[in-house]
Amino acid sequence: MEQGVAPDTNVQLSAGEERQRLFQRQLIERLSVIPGVIAIGSINHLPLAGGGPDGTFLINNDPTRKGRAEYRLASSGYFAAMRIPLLRGRTFDASDQPNSPNAAVVSQSLVQKYWPNEDPIGQTIQFGNMDGDLRLLHVVGVVGDVHDYGVDVPINPTIYGNALQRLPSSSTTIVVRGQVESAALVPAMREAVRSLDPQLPLKFRTLDEIFSSSLDQQRFSLVIFAVFGTAALLLAAMGIYGVTSYAVVQRTQEIGLRMALGAQANDVLKLVLRNGLSLAFIGTAIGVGGAYAVTRGAEPFVRGCADRSRNFYYRLSGFDYRGVAGLFHPGAARHQSRSVGSAALRMSFGVR
Repeated sequence: MEQGVAPDTNVQLSAGEERQRLFQRQLIERLSVIPGVIAIGSINHLPLAGGGPDGTFLINNDPTRKGRAEYRLASSGYFAAMRIPLLRGRTFDASDQPNSPNAAVVSQSLVQKYWPNEDPIGQTIQFGNMDGDLRLLHVVGVVGDVHDYGVDVPINPTIYGNALQRLPSSSTTIVVRGQVESAALVPAMREAVRSLDPQLPLKFRTLDEIFSSSLDQQRFSLVIFAVFGTAALLLAAMGIYGVTSYAVVQRTQEIGLRMALGAQANDVLKLVLRNGLSLAFIGTAIGVGGAYAVTRGAEPFVRGCADRSRNFYYRLSGFDYRGVAGLFHPGAARHQSRSVGSAALRMSFGVR
């Protein structure tokens, strides 16, 4: 069997890459001693940010066994800072030195896909097409999955390389978890970074802000749905008023005859309401069916909602229609029954 690149391939870092690695190590050390910081780590691409690096890798350096996964460079404290659970083995530690065998941590979904009936610990991965580093990655641990492209997008398998062993990434994000408010940590963190590089551009964001940004597309779609839904509701209200008015006018002679025989205005109103609301309930049945179809189509925007939430949407759709009918139908019926009733009586008695 033809084998891939030899596992003892050496990689030489340039002076710039060495400085970048040293800067990252010093920055993490300085940030970790800030009061209130309980965990800190680095990653080349945050979850929910989308557009991260991914590629094809070789399992056990065998060209006939290929897989595809997201590729991340993380430091030893990243998983604790993000509260990503360790499921098996270990994460990166002090034993993973630049000249030691390169360690890798993989996600649970990758194990389920490529080693469903095997122990992943000790397996090797060649992921050189991502950064040109052909040294084998030795799996030392398994962690929980994260969403890289949004909460409504299926989870992708992920391979984490050690940021202090692999070639440095062009961009790095430092993740800090503290026991105090983020506003209290930011000034001290900014000062720590400035002490190492006063010219380095900085951007601080909380995980809540990152999560909110990941929902921008869904939020925009829901706003559009709400605008068109409101417009449809207003059109339905005007339609109900117009149809009810027209229906009452068409029964002018019948209403006049009923009132001439002793029917009161309330009796006429009840008659019109009974006929109109029966149509409203028919419309409700149609609306609930339509709501079911629309909700199924909107699943990506409400992913993870319980069945009771879907039932609420169906009930709400019926309530909207009956509510509009209940508000506008009686008003139209009352107004038209009074005016038409008066006109019908004048016609019945020959008044012009």
